[in-house]
Amino acid sequence: MTNRNSSSIQSVEHSLRIVTCLREHGPIGVSALAERVDMPKSTVYVHLQTLRNNGYAIQIDGTYDLGLRFLETGSIVRRRNNVYRAAREEVDQLATDVEEAANLGVEQDGKRVILYKAELGEAIYDNTSTGEFTYMHWTAIGKSLLANFSSDRVEEIIDQHGLPQATDQTITEREQLFNELEQIRERGFAVENEEHRNGLVAIAVPIFDTDSDTVVGALSVSGPRQRLVDTADETEIKSEIINAVRNRANVAELRYNHY
Repeated sequence: MTNRNSSSIQSVEHSLRIVTCLREHGPIGVSALAERVDMPKSTVYVHLQTLRNNGYAIQIDGTYDLGLRFLETGSIVRRRNNVYRAAREEVDQLATDVEEAANLGVEQDGKRVILYKAELGEAIYDNTSTGEFTYMHWTAIGKSLLANFSSDRVEEIIDQHGLPQATDQTITEREQLFNELEQIRERGFAVENEEHRNGLVAIAVPIFDTDSDTVVGALSVSGPRQRLVDTADETEIKSEIINAVRNRANVAELRYNHY
């Protein structure tokens, strides 16, 4: 019985490794895929056929890629999320208010995940996609969430994922991160200062479950430094942008807690 269970778990892990590789490198041929996931070609082929038969993989001219069944699954997962349902309209309105990219993010498995994104006006595409997982300390949303977690939870996330560097501005020391998280709690919002991508800045405000006094998500605006920072003080985000994010986050929080 134990062997069968272990075998089943290993089989699922193999399929997930193949799916991850398709996500990062597809379309890709069977031989190249087998080499990347370090599995026999015959094993990879069997998993691919199973995924294909269920709509989770497609074959294109001898190569394989993810199927649209993942899109359907992701849409269902998102619709079931209470934060998404409460905040989606406010993200759209925020993008209209500031004519920049507006984002809704949450934490899962110690990473920042983008649940929803809206871009209008002159907003530039910053290569952040819906569903993207990334390190918490790289982003305004992630730091906004971390600032409202317990110290023990923050330590757990650092132990799990470390503090890898993305740019010269990325925080890579625990003490420096904890100092910034304290400042974020005091002022009520987090700032991303080119810590994830050069030239891009962001500001994020948390959304709370008021019954449990726990943070459940965060709204942000992101964009190029030259459009978001105050011309009188190049270290500060424009006050009108900060106020817009605060206002929309407050409405989203009310909806989350009362509707």
